[in-house]
Amino acid sequence: MIQAPPFERHEECFVDAGPYRTRYIEAGEPNRPPVVLVHDGAFGTDAELCWGDVIDALSSEYHVFAPELLGWGGTDKVVDFARSRYEIQIAHLADFCKAVGLEGGAHLVGTSFGGSVVVRAALAASSSPLKMLSVVSISGTGGPFRRYEAVLRLGDYTPSLEAAREISRLVMDPAHPSEEHVRRRYENSLIHGHWEALKAGQLRNPARTSRRDTSKPLAARFPEALGRADVPVLLMEGTHDPINEAGWSRKLKAFCTRAEVVEIDSGHSPNLDRPAEVAAMISKFVTRVHASL
Repeated sequence: MIQAPPFERHEECFVDAGPYRTRYIEAGEPNRPPVVLVHDGAFGTDAELCWGDVIDALSSEYHVFAPELLGWGGTDKVVDFARSRYEIQIAHLADFCKAVGLEGGAHLVGTSFGGSVVVRAALAASSSPLKMLSVVSISGTGGPFRRYEAVLRLGDYTPSLEAAREISRLVMDPAHPSEEHVRRRYENSLIHGHWEALKAGQLRNPARTSRRDTSKPLAARFPEALGRADVPVLLMEGTHDPINEAGWSRKLKAFCTRAEVVEIDSGHSPNLDRPAEVAAMISKFVTRVHASL
């Protein structure tokens, strides 16, 4: 099993990704295969809170980047109503990878909303400016197969320690969130513009009867279009996830037969509950894929 180097820690960095100032964590040697970790979409998350232990474990074998998406952490707070929330984040990731010198491609790993972002990105990997060598989605369904009531609970957040604790208990094993984790989530949720950016993204035109753009051809829709994914895909499912429907990974695989599925004894965020196991699963998949390139 991979282990974190004994004295190496990750480094906080900033870069202009397109027009947006972007905070990211970097670790590992530049000559190693690049892995980009994309955090979840809960209030108060950031790259380190979401991925800290996984970053340190993976950095012994990979060059690891963990950017913060638009709206989170130290990255600019931006809402774009002209594009879907997936489109703007994929474009930002493409700009980020270009800015940090990953034009040759990277292995993308996302969790929850971040997993949905990278799965969506895989649909147009061959023509996208975001060059992907492989995709790993942890609890990221791409949109469907989620439990509606749980999603509403995640979005119903007014900053307080107790509200941060409730979100942490929902995305993690309820016994796992430490007071330090809760405090950091709460403090992150107070960053200027963060709460506003996420809440603005929840606005819906009351005159629209459907959230799905039926004007698009079937080939452009999700998950029907997942069969067009032209990079290796790994779907990681927690066996007692309260947010996604049980068996969501197999349901997605039905649209993309080349995708691989793995289950882990965890809730919605195995990257938080079982970081060493998650790092080992990512390493096994990425190492095999990278060797075949």
